[in-house]
Amino acid sequence: VVDDGSTDETPSLLKSYGNRIVVVSKQNGGVATSRNTAMRAASGDLFALLDGDDLCMPERVAVQVAALTADSDIALCSTEFSAFNADGPVAPRYSPTYYSALGRIEGGFRHLLPETRMVMADGGTFRVQVGHAFPEILFGNFLHPPTVMFPRSTWAAVGDFDESLRNQCDWHWIARAAKAGRV
Repeated sequence: VVDDGSTDETPSLLKSYGNRIVVVSKQNGGVATSRNTAMRAASGDLFALLDGDDLCMPERVAVQVAALTADSDIALCSTEFSAFNADGPVAPRYSPTYYSALGRIEGGFRHLLPETRMVMADGGTFRVQVGHAFPEILFGNFLHPPTVMFPRSTWAAVGDFDESLRNQCDWHWIARAAKAGRV
């Protein structure tokens, strides 16, 4: 966990996990510096992004690991996501609303990533769409950063998140990753 200069109760909450997690504390520098700090501190072969204001479904990691290990030329994978607010769920499939590129294209992900595969993980079978996303992603992001997982080899090939970009550093990095391989 990278603590990007929290001024709330985050440090004490993180301490409550003891040695079950590794915490790297740093001065506030924004998303790109936090992501780069996390990559440098991590020891695993797969990286999953998740920000402090996001949640993930219990099967997310297992499904993405299965998708990435089933096909070694996948540069990164992303998932559909839902939205919620203080009153509860807003929409179970929120990407076409959040990303206008998906909302304007009939078929959404299936059109942009046309190859369908089935992946077994976490006791179930999940549909995975695969394709070359680079040309399409230049017109607008449709891969939600808090749902992205990628192998260390992608980070090695693409490099760091651009710390000079206070906004859009995720889209910039994801576009570079999409150029490096299939999604």
